Amino acid sequence: MKRTTRTLIAMALAAQMTVSLTACGSKKKDDGSASAAGGSAGSGSGAQAGDSTDGAKSTASGSGRIVKESDPYYLVNAAKLQANINKEKQVRYSDQNTHYIAGDLVISEVIVDYKMPDDVQKELDSLNLNDDKQLEKYNKTFDDYFERSLQIFNMNGEFLSSLPLDDSTEFIGAYPGSNDEILIVCSKMNPADCSAKPVLFVISKTGEKLRDINVTVEGNLVGLSIHALENGNYILSGTGCIYLLNAEGKQIAKVEDPNLTGIVLCSGGKWYAVTFKMTADGESAQIQEFDADQGKLVGKPVETNSDVFYVNQGRQDCFVMDSNGVNKLDLANNTKTQVMAWKDTDINFMTIDITGGQIVSENEMMFFQRKYVEDNGRDSMDRKASGAAEVSVVKLTRADKNPHAGKTILKLGMNGEISSDFVEKVLQYNQDESKAARIEITDYDTDTSDLSFDWSGNPAVDSKNVAQLQLDMLSGEGPDIIVGFSGASQFNDPSMLLDLNTYLDNDSSINRENYYDNIFRAFETDGKLYTIPLTYSIEGLAANGKYNGVKEKWTYADFDQMASSLPSTVMPLSSDSYDRLLRAWMMHQSSLFIDYSNKKVNFESDEFKQLLETIKKYGEVKQKNAGDPNGPMTE
Repeated sequence: MKRTTRTLIAMALAAQMTVSLTACGSKKKDDGSASAAGGSAGSGSGAQAGDSTDGAKSTASGSGRIVKESDPYYLVNAAKLQANINKEKQVRYSDQNTHYIAGDLVISEVIVDYKMPDDVQKELDSLNLNDDKQLEKYNKTFDDYFERSLQIFNMNGEFLSSLPLDDSTEFIGAYPGSNDEILIVCSKMNPADCSAKPVLFVISKTGEKLRDINVTVEGNLVGLSIHALENGNYILSGTGCIYLLNAEGKQIAKVEDPNLTGIVLCSGGKWYAVTFKMTADGESAQIQEFDADQGKLVGKPVETNSDVFYVNQGRQDCFVMDSNGVNKLDLANNTKTQVMAWKDTDINFMTIDITGGQIVSENEMMFFQRKYVEDNGRDSMDRKASGAAEVSVVKLTRADKNPHAGKTILKLGMNGEISSDFVEKVLQYNQDESKAARIEITDYDTDTSDLSFDWSGNPAVDSKNVAQLQLDMLSGEGPDIIVGFSGASQFNDPSMLLDLNTYLDNDSSINRENYYDNIFRAFETDGKLYTIPLTYSIEGLAANGKYNGVKEKWTYADFDQMASSLPSTVMPLSSDSYDRLLRAWMMHQSSLFIDYSNKKVNFESDEFKQLLETIKKYGEVKQKNAGDPNGPMTE
């Protein structure tokens, strides 16, 4: 397909999605071909389209590629969990908080709060809770209209059976056991001393309770998890400890270490304990091999990344989900490999939860999907709302042939800033058989290797994403539409982006009077519109008019004059480091010092010198423990 056609498709798509638009220019490759470049989005979300150069060539994975029958595609089978709820009562609130797939069953915690009839509510309100008998009556009446249970479903979402849960028992999870049995794990709190003990029992593959496992371990367990081993033993872990139990729940071995997180994972057939190490610069995750036969840690801890805190445990390997797909972790080598990409199926990945799911193989995966339902209030919620949410079990199965063969690929790049509604619009487009193209979403912001957080909220932490996008654009392999890069002003250039005013003004389906056109104009650069925001935010400095005279358009000299005149008991700014102040203030002023078009910088200007002097005067030295916003300032 020619570049012109792809440009028109991308522009039409972006307009249909009613989101921020940014337009792509092109960069010529050595072979003379052109490719889509990325653009920047509005402060909420954004999209852009490719240029109109003819004769473009694309890489096998790039924009303009034609979908083949042999390309991977996963069929979606979703079944809503049909919770067993008393139909004779009116539901005020219901929810399904924790759910696990184990074998061919789904086990879910179900909470239902029924609306009390007016006469019952009136009687309840009249009771004296200081009287033991009336308090007992209050609790009994309350329990009649509140249910909390473990409900068991088949993979079609059909209810099979139910087990009661009392207020002090927390459902932890469900795990495959031996002989098609399923192990249910709960934690029971003792309010008297705030201690917790594990509660284990076994159910059959039809959902019937078979037996309890009397766990006898020493100490209090917090952050409980358990894994069944092939030999019938169990690994039971909690914060600071790991236990090896036999099939009857008796303790075989115990490991104690204050740095143990309670997470134990299997990767490549080996078990690893996850630890958390505090350093002067923040925190880091570590793993150490756990000998499941002897019940002891072996070797030394080695550093890993924070993926280990978001893992779904498979049968012999562990997996982690991000906004590009599902990845298999190799803990021994600290690597991950994508086994399934969201672009290869038609499901809203923003609503998918891998926790409690099951990765059977690279061809079969099961997750949970949570869809929120609009409602006018709790009193009008019905059973299907499930507390303003519907929970479904979703099975993805690799198809023999890709049903979208013959369509042209459009690439959409995002920077982690994307809404579920946006993805839903993309899905609607992709599932429309009349459309000539198919959109593939790629997120540039999926790195979870760093546990630290930039509390100033400045975009420097995402600079690697911007750099990667820019490289893709310059190499001719950038996306046709991008979302979430409005803070990267280097893209707002006619050599990289198209002027969207031309498309808006010439599209009869778009009426500027229906939008905040002044916001559109505010996003223009030299009279050209590279970005249209769906949402926008305004950042600034709010100050007491008593001290600043309600003056607008301050210079750094004006700010310094105001700040210097403040009483000693009044601070002009909250404590912050030089580094964070510089990044935060540069976020909105980089275009004053950096000429992205001509690739030149000017840090010799008086204005930049004033910026540095102001930061030096009102900033502080960097926090030693940078990962803690409450940490002390240190020299």
